[in-house]
Amino acid sequence: MAREIAKREILRLGALHDGQWYWYQIDRALSNRSPGCIGPFFTEIQELAAEGLIEIRRSHALAGGERYWLTEAGRAAMAK
Repeated sequence: MAREIAKREILRLGALHDGQWYWYQIDRALSNRSPGCIGPFFTEIQELAAEGLIEIRRSHALAGGERYWLTEAGRAAMAK
């Protein structure tokens, strides 16, 4: 259950900061907010990407880093 909560929160943050945040910012925003919700959330991010809800893109501004964008499916999931 904690994983599903984390995924929903990652989508929420993605909607607020579309393409601006990377894993560390997500980790800091979510870690310890809910019981059992401890980062770094790599698994949850990969699952969201595999489900087609977010897109992971390399950031030229962040050496070796990736940033996350919501897809249309991700936006639709957030609208529910």
